[in-house]
Amino acid sequence: MSEKQKMMVVPKLFVRLALSTVLVCLPALSTACTIEIHGDGSPRSEMRRSKAVFLGEVLDVRQATHEERQEYSNFYIARVRVTRYWKGIKSAEVKVETDMVGCGPNLRTGSIYLFYAVGKRWDLTGTRTRRLENADEDLKALGHGKPLGPKQVG
Repeated sequence: MSEKQKMMVVPKLFVRLALSTVLVCLPALSTACTIEIHGDGSPRSEMRRSKAVFLGEVLDVRQATHEERQEYSNFYIARVRVTRYWKGIKSAEVKVETDMVGCGPNLRTGSIYLFYAVGKRWDLTGTRTRRLENADEDLKALGHGKPLGPKQVG
């Protein structure tokens, strides 16, 4: 290796080392989440704290408008068709809110979830809301629930 080639290796090595150090020291781009456990953390405890508990299919999900965000809405609003409920349901279609990252469920159109909605705006962030296929423990603890009657439909 010539003297000139040896001199080129040092700057390249320095650049690689500097880039590696920067990449390792940069914070990861992730959303942190702290979930507060209510009661004993069970489905029944979560039901007690929730305004509504129900099973339903996500019909659509949209970003909240600027005006909705000004009124303290979460980042995303989903329209859900309710099929069964345990608490708080008065109609066959409801709206829920989530952040879709961090502590909120990442809702998918066409998927069925067991919803635990809290607060005035029925927020899902930090709740036990989960896809139906992951809700066996909850459904066993909560029981069968109630189908929507003629009074609630429409």
